[in-house]
Amino acid sequence: MDNGSRDELLSRLAEAVGSVTIAHPTRVAIDGPPAAGKTTLADELAVVLRTRGLDVIRATTQHLSEQLLMSKIAP
Repeated sequence: MDNGSRDELLSRLAEAVGSVTIAHPTRVAIDGPPAAGKTTLADELAVVLRTRGLDVIRATTQHLSEQLLMSKIAP
């Protein structure tokens, strides 16, 4: 994917996030297989959202996912 396409994707995602009108904070989840670029996408989207004046708080559920996986493996 070239930069123009990536920038367009990020712009569209930021527009979608920014257009949400609810009484509580908007939450965005990015899911996918390992090494798919989820963290990179989240980092890039956070930059775009911040430049548009939106507050961004980053969080991860990696440890939660690992705990759930381990609980299924080891009873």
